[in-house]
Amino acid sequence: MGPPFHPCGTPVSSMCLIDVSNSLDFGTVKQLKKDMVTEIAATLAFSAIQNNDKIGVIFFSDRIEKFIPPKKGRKHILYIIRELLDFKPESKRTDIKMAVEYLTNVIKKRCTTFMISDFIDENDFRNALTIANRKHDIVSWSLCNYADNSRTGTGTAGYGRRQH
Repeated sequence: MGPPFHPCGTPVSSMCLIDVSNSLDFGTVKQLKKDMVTEIAATLAFSAIQNNDKIGVIFFSDRIEKFIPPKKGRKHILYIIRELLDFKPESKRTDIKMAVEYLTNVIKKRCTTFMISDFIDENDFRNALTIANRKHDIVSWSLCNYADNSRTGTGTAGYGRRQH
């Protein structure tokens, strides 16, 4: 299977897999992690409209909070951005494995998936991510803050991007 980007300009589908768990309410005085998620996802959505591509969103915590199927158009992008700004999750926990498995099952055609999370999850999700990456092209943005390290014991990556 080739990459989902076609040089002839054929539209492709993109998905944003967005962590909406409670850990994103953490951040610095200048910016919470959930605000950074909103900026990244909005930028991706506007990029999709410029390329005449479809884009959809899956909001997840330890359950699928909301699924917006991929569509084209300015109205759809504005709906996604409104949801990014106003969305209030029902759950506070995180289950990345469940979210990635849901993506694999619900999106049948190959797509580019942008996974935006702080990846704070007690469960091992690597196998599910490996399987999903065989079907889709997964790009992961790992959001963390140096202040996170004292409470989670994770490394000091800062805000950044990591591809699996």
